[in-house]
Amino acid sequence: MSAALGTRAWRHAYPAIHRELAKDGQARDWLEVLYWNKAPAKSDARALQSGHSLQTEEGHYGRSVMESPFQTMAEREEFRRVSIDWHRVLEFASAWEDGRMHPGVRAEMVAQQEKQALQRWSSLAMVDLKAEFKRLAGRPDAEYRGKQEESLKAVMQRRLRVLVVMATGAGKSMLFMLPASVSPDGVTVVVAPLNALRDDLQDRCDQLGIPCAKWDGRRPPYWARIVLVTPESAVTKAFGRFIDEKRMLHQLDRIVIDECHVLLESTQDWRPDLLKMAEMTEKGTQVVYLTATLPPTLQPAFLQTAGLDAQTVTICRDESTTRTNIAYQVLEYTRGTLEKVLVELVAAKRRKYGPGAQIIVYCPTVDETKRLARLLQCSAYYREMGSDEEKARMVRSFTLGIEKLCTATNMLGLGLDAAGVRVVIHVAMCPLLLQYVQESGRAGERGSTAIPSF
Repeated sequence: MSAALGTRAWRHAYPAIHRELAKDGQARDWLEVLYWNKAPAKSDARALQSGHSLQTEEGHYGRSVMESPFQTMAEREEFRRVSIDWHRVLEFASAWEDGRMHPGVRAEMVAQQEKQALQRWSSLAMVDLKAEFKRLAGRPDAEYRGKQEESLKAVMQRRLRVLVVMATGAGKSMLFMLPASVSPDGVTVVVAPLNALRDDLQDRCDQLGIPCAKWDGRRPPYWARIVLVTPESAVTKAFGRFIDEKRMLHQLDRIVIDECHVLLESTQDWRPDLLKMAEMTEKGTQVVYLTATLPPTLQPAFLQTAGLDAQTVTICRDESTTRTNIAYQVLEYTRGTLEKVLVELVAAKRRKYGPGAQIIVYCPTVDETKRLARLLQCSAYYREMGSDEEKARMVRSFTLGIEKLCTATNMLGLGLDAAGVRVVIHVAMCPLLLQYVQESGRAGERGSTAIPSF
């Protein structure tokens, strides 16, 4: 329950709120002097011997003519003490900088925060994971899939480095949503490489009632339990300060790098900041790596790129990430007949799977994506198609099943959760096999039979 407060009401409410939450005992005492007319504890025998109060001495003797005549130096120092303490209550990192806090107060606060963090982790250890899993899944008969239970326990046990390789649609996002849902004071940072993926995660968190926000450097989301950020933003100074604040307050629970296999695709020319994700291991907290596309042969290369030691990382890998509900098909056509073959193929798949089935046509270039969209009279998805809000709206329209057919670049290849996709068509060879696996895996995510065509 909450109530709106005007300026007048807030002026009366603030002192009582601050007095209850004050971190510094001297600041609490001065609040009582300011608002409840309590006599100040500070006195000076020398001033009294001179026949006047300390306030008179500080106000009239030894005061610079440039100083305000309305407050003494001692009062201004106490006002500042109160202001800094209020910043601590609001958890502003600036209030914790060296020189702004008495060592005794700092030690007391650090001890209190460590105690709160220990209590939070102790309470997490008592959580009934299976019951919470069923609640978030929305089904009383929900069961763990693959390595889901093992991975979830590794996360909840605070294993420092965890690599999870699970099939698409096997519930990897539950590995950070469930811990966040039962940790009201903790923060989970999720690094997601695409806007579409962040938008999808935001929607799912909203549906589950988990406070979640996408990173905005202008308004850091201190209230969120899950913070979604791009790899490029994750390595900025502004986000680094945010992480440092949460870590200092013992509130940073973990950093999750979703679709972590993209680290292997990064180069100095294409999204080079992805290579800086290795810096996440230096943040003094648990780091969890999630992917469905990391074959065992590439695992050593990934560990090296991510700056991980194979001896210390906990690896939870499904025995097989093979999607048995997906069948692959190759169509041959003569040069110059692509448009005719594509139109006929889309029509045939629509007849076979019905009007509710969704189809994605992946194209190698933006120009090809737009050209074939005009041919098929459908939407085209590519990185430069509009503002972030416009892209989010268009992707959401597809994931909700409103649109049934689209062309796309690999912008729509990661993290898309559209249950109705039955057919994925590639009109050209993918430059990377991992990319093809990701894009073809958009089909049949909820167990339905699907046909990626090439």
